[in-house]
Amino acid sequence: MDNAALDAHWSIMMTYDYFNLMHGRNSFDNSGTLIESYVHRGNNWVNAQWTGTEMLFGDGDGLNFDPLTTIDVSAHEFGHGVCAYTANLAYRNESGAINEGLSDIWGACVENFADPTKDIWSCGEEFDLRTGHSGARSMSNPNAEGQPDTYQGANWVTVSGCTPSSSNDWCGVHTNSGVMNFWFYLLSDGGTGTNDNGDVFNVIGIGIEDAADIVYRAESVYMTANTTFANARTYAIQSAEDLYGSCNQAVESVTNAWYAVGIGNIYNATTTLANTNITTNTTIVDCSIEVENVTVENGSKLILDYNDNIIINGPFQVKIGSELEVK
Repeated sequence: MDNAALDAHWSIMMTYDYFNLMHGRNSFDNSGTLIESYVHRGNNWVNAQWTGTEMLFGDGDGLNFDPLTTIDVSAHEFGHGVCAYTANLAYRNESGAINEGLSDIWGACVENFADPTKDIWSCGEEFDLRTGHSGARSMSNPNAEGQPDTYQGANWVTVSGCTPSSSNDWCGVHTNSGVMNFWFYLLSDGGTGTNDNGDVFNVIGIGIEDAADIVYRAESVYMTANTTFANARTYAIQSAEDLYGSCNQAVESVTNAWYAVGIGNIYNATTTLANTNITTNTTIVDCSIEVENVTVENGSKLILDYNDNIIINGPFQVKIGSELEVK
């Protein structure tokens, strides 16, 4: 009986099934390549690793850590393989932190897929035997394990001016990934609070399945090697719009979850047209449009293209010889 080997085999089997069934992906490279995993790596090795071609799992130290063959760790390492064949995020600075965050996200998703009774928001809780800890990282409360939950907030490892090396964890990739983790947790389950910038946030969760679809599209379609957190926000919003439309709860939640972790502005899909004379052909496109004290002058055309609602708050004059189109 080799429990570590059994755990690794089952975990990778579930990981393959998750990516295949949920995202239509065939192995880490989407080409059906054989997945190789090796257990009992090294001596007292408290680690697991994606080497670029295979996965290696240590047995822990027999005291504080059991073998690192749990399902979230296995999916995490497989996720690095997926990243290598999609965005290929450089393993340093912000792109490296996003790389690590994506792998933690896939660990949570696969764990939820295979056994949702587990603590999906703790990373490695089943191998971590330390008193006072419930895993190596917490996605729902990154501060609890020394990670930031706000971009450049408490526990953030400074990237500017940092020279990446193994001694500084390639400029804090395993630490700063907490920002990506907390964003995904909020997008999935929702939450309220105040971040380290003093910004009050309220995120409506859309569920882990829809959140995962957005992340997979962002990673596989838009992200590139040097993607930053600001880029990741743009790509996630675009992916949500691609999948669910521009005026949708998913887009609002994606945007507000990034705001919650200190990246970008709060969601606002309303354009206000006020106190102006339209003298040239003008088109306004947004989810909602508010109009107040507007005159469309002779010879001009105003197009109001909205999805949710249009609100007339005050005087709105369309002169003879002008055009108004509302759609």
